[in-house]
Amino acid sequence: YFSIWSEPRAVIAQLNYSLSYLLDCTVERIVAYRQPMINQLKVAIPKLGYPLLTPHDSIGPLVTFECANAKQKLGPAFEAAGIKASLYKGHFRVALSVYNNMNDVELLVQTLKEIN
Repeated sequence: YFSIWSEPRAVIAQLNYSLSYLLDCTVERIVAYRQPMINQLKVAIPKLGYPLLTPHDSIGPLVTFECANAKQKLGPAFEAAGIKASLYKGHFRVALSVYNNMNDVELLVQTLKEIN
């Protein structure tokens, strides 16, 4: 068997930029930046009838909420609002990072209010 391989130059260029950014920014600063957004979601979304599945004290970037038939129930509204989330049969999950801000959190909460 033969394998022809070429260097993934685009990936190397992206990693060169992104790894430098992460090292300059530090993981601690990223966590501190996103945590208020995550905390807001953990409080606001359960009030709309979507129970929090992620441990409340978690500091990870993923936040998961219970929702029966999430893909069918939330998919069209999320797509129309430009919200990117993982939608499954029994839950939905969002991931927050340096590219998000509180406007994104407000958009998600407002979109869920409109669905209800």
